[in-house]
Amino acid sequence: MQVENTNKSHVHAELIKQWADGAEIQAWDSTAVDWYDSCTPLWSVSQKYRVKPRVNIKNIEVYAIMRYNELFISNKNVLNECTLMNIKYNFDTGKILDIK
Repeated sequence: MQVENTNKSHVHAELIKQWADGAEIQAWDSTAVDWYDSCTPLWSVSQKYRVKPRVNIKNIEVYAIMRYNELFISNKNVLNECTLMNIKYNFDTGKILDIK
């Protein structure tokens, strides 16, 4: 009996190793045309996967709007009425350095 040598690594071997080491994995959704978080990836050879990119936020503008005695906060000025304040935070490695 002859045994075939199958030393080929899995197509996602490197990502599987990173996932085992704690990396967050995302899978591609071709219907939604977007990446989504995959807590338990199936590692299908026909599926696209990636390590979830880290978002490094340095500056963000926050809009706070008071309407009907409720405070709404958004990262975009989508509510065009009664803007109470426009706050700009300066972040560095998750710490607020400055607020204007």
